[in-house]
Amino acid sequence: MSREETVKKSWMRKPNWSGFWEKQRVRFFFGLLCLGGAVALGRVAVIAQTLPPWQNFWIVFLFALFLIWAAVATYVAKEYFAQAVSNENIEGRLNEWILKFRFASQKLADSSSYRFAYRITAPDGQPVVIGRPMALDNYLRYRTDLTILERHRRALNDLGENGRRRFMIEYMAECTKARVHVISARALPLTVKIERTIPVTRHLSSNDFWAALEAMQQDVAVAVTHIDLCLERVKGSQNGSAAASSTPPVHSAAPEAEAWTDLTSS
Repeated sequence: MSREETVKKSWMRKPNWSGFWEKQRVRFFFGLLCLGGAVALGRVAVIAQTLPPWQNFWIVFLFALFLIWAAVATYVAKEYFAQAVSNENIEGRLNEWILKFRFASQKLADSSSYRFAYRITAPDGQPVVIGRPMALDNYLRYRTDLTILERHRRALNDLGENGRRRFMIEYMAECTKARVHVISARALPLTVKIERTIPVTRHLSSNDFWAALEAMQQDVAVAVTHIDLCLERVKGSQNGSAAASSTPPVHSAAPEAEAWTDLTSS
């Protein structure tokens, strides 16, 4: 296409007045409000010159009350007339919320599973991936991997094969009762994946973004606590069984020789 045709096409392009109005109507209403306030202020100044003091006081009082109300109404109107969240602008809004809360973030490479995804660092230091999955086009998905402490790894290695299997059953049951959204867990090496999903609605806001992130942080804290709880329970069960049995215990194979798969796939 030649340069002349490109220039001609740009001149013939129809302006998007509806989109322009959606972005500018809050500023327009605020400008009208400021104009009305300026006219009212001039009118009050003229009237106040010919009134006794007590009438002058009440006029200034009522005008000040009107200004306060106008400021509050403008703030509320700005939130009300804000552009609705949609599938077309959700990535931009997500970036705005990340910047608003000053999270360290990184956009991840394109994937066949997500339309977009960002890795952020939560206030407690936990990395969380937030993205819009292909399979759930109208949702945002939060996902994180639990950070496993070294003492937990050593304790699981000491449990043996049967003990680790019992631990995973106990652990998944406790997480389910606590409503922790664990989507995948494996005993050796211990890995736990936590996930939450929120719908993309026209009224989705930064408060919803923060609430979902807080819920993820709470899930992580509960999941770590239940590791200790279930380890103690399985250890107590093994000690009780060993004391009640007169036969020598059968040592399990070395952890490196054992094959493990995700509990959710079994």
